Amino acid sequence: MIGYLKSLKLSDRFGRFFSRQAREAARRQTKIAVLEHHLRLFGLQEFERVQIQYGGIWRDVDAELKGGNVVVILEPSTPFLKEGGIGFKKEPPGVLKLDKNTSWGALRTLHETLTFYHSKAEGIARTEAGSLAWIKFRVLGGTLFVLGSDVAGDLIRYRQGDPAAARKKNKAGALWGFNSERPVYLFEDQLKDHQPGERAADVIAMALATEISTALGQPLSPLLPGDAPGAIVITGDDDQAELEKYEEQLEILGNLPITYFLHPKTRHTQETIRSMLGSSEIDLGLHPDALESPARYGRLLRKQVAWFEALVGLKPESIRNHGFLNDGYWGHLRFWKKEGVKFSSNLPGLNGRILNGSLLPARVAIDNELTDHWSILTAIGDGVVFVLKLNDKQSHELIQNLASSIRASGIPGLIVVNLHPQNISETRSMHLALKELVGEGFLAWNMSQCLNWFLARDSQGVEKND
Repeated sequence: MIGYLKSLKLSDRFGRFFSRQAREAARRQTKIAVLEHHLRLFGLQEFERVQIQYGGIWRDVDAELKGGNVVVILEPSTPFLKEGGIGFKKEPPGVLKLDKNTSWGALRTLHETLTFYHSKAEGIARTEAGSLAWIKFRVLGGTLFVLGSDVAGDLIRYRQGDPAAARKKNKAGALWGFNSERPVYLFEDQLKDHQPGERAADVIAMALATEISTALGQPLSPLLPGDAPGAIVITGDDDQAELEKYEEQLEILGNLPITYFLHPKTRHTQETIRSMLGSSEIDLGLHPDALESPARYGRLLRKQVAWFEALVGLKPESIRNHGFLNDGYWGHLRFWKKEGVKFSSNLPGLNGRILNGSLLPARVAIDNELTDHWSILTAIGDGVVFVLKLNDKQSHELIQNLASSIRASGIPGLIVVNLHPQNISETRSMHLALKELVGEGFLAWNMSQCLNWFLARDSQGVEKND
């Protein structure tokens, strides 16, 4: 009996060990997948000539570098660095300075960083004190990149917030005049030293994609169609708006695309929906309401998806919660996935603050998986008129100023602006500002058009790397 019990304990110990090993392997693969995903989005071509390794194994590196190929090492291991004669030390998170002058903005890390020294290393990015954090070697006809900052971890945390914040109590609280939980709390601490317009996630991806493309001798493909400087994505939360307000808003927008997120108590009928969908520029998503019963979100969403399908004849592809309700760290994602929702604009902006460090959509990574669900920041809402008390000129300038910052940065970006149809009388100037941007070369998309473009980009090179 004693021997039997000992064998059970040993078996349990081995089981836990292999379980930890499996989780660690999944975590590493997810980080590689996240970086590959961003490189595709930012236009890296000839992806078959790029290999991303976690930790690094020299015999594999040497085999891959021949023929002008590129190898990128994420979180290089101590054995890898020692075997390569690369000195290193650990440094706290902070600002990294790119060796090449750019207009992109600050390159930041949220995690502990390794810095390196080697006589043949070429610098790419370094700490403020001058220590090298991103380096490259030209060897065997190819280029080896060794990255000391946790680029994939930084991309995930910038875009999705700090998971430690999700474990805090009393997450809900009044914000912008409403006493309901919003996912802003996931980002507040990590953005304390940031300027409101910083695009920390986009700078990481652009910097690395540019370096790799240069090493390959192949330029990045334009991020947006026609090499546009940016795009606007107009959305409108239904919130039981009067149908006359819809008509007034659509008349002002003209032929500009828009996605309406329909509330379960919308005034629309099947007849008015069919009439509205006569325009190919109008897209419909779901505006689920669980503010009064947030604990029942999953059940309510299932019912509201069924209601939407009966009304519209299609399942909702995109979503934004009524009140931006967000239950913990992407607490609603499992329900969105279950209902087949592909795209959300549930991260709440108000006055152009880039809460998640990005003005571009990307897939959500959670539970050691890069999911098929896409997320994008709503950068500006018409609440600026009601909460911040901006007048017509100020609200107009708010949109124009964000567009100007996109042009100045050199990284194309999308401005998602939420304009409730019910508020059309108070927000005409914001609508007109968006029309002006289109006249100045910005694209105009609804959520579906936006998703389709980036889905196509994400499919490039996926056969080899996923």
